[in-house]
Amino acid sequence: MLAGVAALAILVIGCGEGEENLTKAEFIKQSDVICAKGQKEVLNAYLPIGKEKEEEKKPLTVAEQIKFGEEFYFPSVEKRVEEIRDLNPPSDEEEQVEAILTAVEEAMAAVKKKPALALNLNRNPFNKKPKKLAEAYGFKVCGIG
Repeated sequence: MLAGVAALAILVIGCGEGEENLTKAEFIKQSDVICAKGQKEVLNAYLPIGKEKEEEKKPLTVAEQIKFGEEFYFPSVEKRVEEIRDLNPPSDEEEQVEAILTAVEEAMAAVKKKPALALNLNRNPFNKKPKKLAEAYGFKVCGIG
């Protein structure tokens, strides 16, 4: 369940320094590559756990899902945040990008404070403002799914 949420969290966008600004298409493409890599890492971390639970014919408990988030999901999101921050969005869209950044950081803070929020699709903070902003910006991987 958290693996799906990773896609939402990994959309964090920031501004790199000292490099030329990318076009919007380049920025989205490079960010989406980073997000896809992050999603794959989270999925690969989950597969052995999921397989074990499947063999036991038991779903992951809430405590196990929260532990997975703390051990794999949060660190993966934080790693992708740093990688995407090294990119330079189009200069005329920095405010829009900053709004996405802020929304994701707020969602991450809320989920870190109450990890169980990520387990409820209706209450998950990543499914609200960050997702809406990412979709509006045009991401194809980051923040979608």
